[in-house]
Amino acid sequence: MLGLEAARLLGNSALSGVPRASVLTGADRQALRLSRLPEFREEVSAVLALHDGLFADDITQLRHFLGERIWLPAEPDKLFELWALFALVESLEAEDWLISDLRLIGGEAGSAPAFRLRRGEATLSVAYQAIPQAFLRGSRYRELLSLYDISGSARRPDILVTAHGPLGDRHMFVEVKLTDNRDYIVESIYKALGYLSDFEASLINSPSPQGVLVVWSGVSDQKFHTEHPVAIITAGTIRDGGLVPLVEQLSVASFRPGEETGAVIQQEA
Repeated sequence: MLGLEAARLLGNSALSGVPRASVLTGADRQALRLSRLPEFREEVSAVLALHDGLFADDITQLRHFLGERIWLPAEPDKLFELWALFALVESLEAEDWLISDLRLIGGEAGSAPAFRLRRGEATLSVAYQAIPQAFLRGSRYRELLSLYDISGSARRPDILVTAHGPLGDRHMFVEVKLTDNRDYIVESIYKALGYLSDFEASLINSPSPQGVLVVWSGVSDQKFHTEHPVAIITAGTIRDGGLVPLVEQLSVASFRPGEETGAVIQQEA
């Protein structure tokens, strides 16, 4: 069952450009062992053991690494963020957006987007845990946070969708919280409003909502209209493509001034 699910996920077009990990060859191993750096050689045996355990078809080895906390799975919050990212991209693909470029999540690409998509002349960028330098340069609270040595990485939304067009870039951020707790949802709304205020200079030309808060559940069943600066949706809504109308509106705004699609998303309980 697990193998079938893994095969299905690996077959996703979003991963088509990502090379599969390769097993170390004997020559690779010898090169590692002959390293002139003593501190590096000391780590070689542990790294090779981890490598062999992960690539071997041996559930006992995998349980050992997990049990000894040598290799840990991602935290639930992080997994939910990644799920929301891929759910958004998949829902855009269902509306004929095509992935034109992608990079490895967590790679050393700075503020580069994780995905670039195209549909006709329209282009989108979807970034994960990254924002353009222009956001930081135009930050309202830049000087205050610099005074206390708080870096830009401490204040970036989970996902940033950018529509590119002749009128310039239009942005919408997505903050993802794995919660159904009403109090924490309220706190997260204020965090989203903080992003709106901090990055107002970069978001000012974008249609409302400029921000979306995604929660697991706990939000009442109602319609969220685009006159509000922040929309709140659940996992079920993003899974069913509920963010697509807002992204479409963003794309339209980058081509035609003052035109809105009147997007309305139906929220699930």
